[in-house]
Amino acid sequence: MLKMKFVRFLFVFIFLCTSLIVPLNLGLALETKSVLVYENNQDAIESYKKAGFNVIEIYDEYFLAEVNPDQEALLTHKQIRFTEVVGIRDIRFDEFIFSSDSAKNFIYPEELKSKIGPVPADKESFFILQFIGPVKNEWVDELKSIGIKFYFSFQYSSFYIRTTPEKADLAKGKRFVRTVGYMPNYYKLSKEL
Repeated sequence: MLKMKFVRFLFVFIFLCTSLIVPLNLGLALETKSVLVYENNQDAIESYKKAGFNVIEIYDEYFLAEVNPDQEALLTHKQIRFTEVVGIRDIRFDEFIFSSDSAKNFIYPEELKSKIGPVPADKESFFILQFIGPVKNEWVDELKSIGIKFYFSFQYSSFYIRTTPEKADLAKGKRFVRTVGYMPNYYKLSKEL
């Protein structure tokens, strides 16, 4: 009888202890990576979505996705070709690195924050625009059609553009735009701009 109570106690104790332990990959947010997965079969891409892959954009030869370590291990195990896009959210401009948050807000480097004033209302100004991934021509065409002028591109799908604050907000609302941020006139790169 005493032996049976001890076994019950041990069983309950083990059950309670294991139920309180949260596996590291379930209780905490996993770090994700941006990857290009070289798969263009629509059915296969749908199966990735159903399996929990965050497919951001589909291209002709690959798709862009955010993957966690388990999903990356699955791709490796199944020998599916993919490439990590390191720093895809960084906007490297001159010696500065800009970024954005999940709400598409443009984040300035600390050394520039105090120098950025308000955006001149109803007047064309310079901005940096970053797309969500490799640029599609139709994205640029759509933004040009609303009056945004593209000057040049730089690392990670970013462009130096000129437009009004209202049109910059319109661009920011597009699903394919990661962020848009104002660049003050003193930071102009060329007299022609």
